[in-house]
Amino acid sequence: MNAASRHSALVRKRTTLWRGRWTRRIEFGCRFCADDQNRLFGHVTQIGSDESRRRILLQCPRCGALYENTPRGNDNTHRLTMDQANKLYPDVTINGSARR
Repeated sequence: MNAASRHSALVRKRTTLWRGRWTRRIEFGCRFCADDQNRLFGHVTQIGSDESRRRILLQCPRCGALYENTPRGNDNTHRLTMDQANKLYPDVTINGSARR
């Protein structure tokens, strides 16, 4: 497996078994935000929240990709487009350009 293939495999995590349950495929923006440790432990910037839906909006500081997740409990990461983020979080100013 060459370096490009390894990078692709990391960024495009396929359905895998995690803690006894199957997770869905997520198209991550880069290696930094694909790393669970970065995404789940505060290295990816929280830029908004929606208490009524119990969700937080995250943006990768390296590639600008946008994600929605739960603030506590099981990882429930969803990749968002800029349009989706603007509709779900209308009061949040999103800095930079997020890759689609």
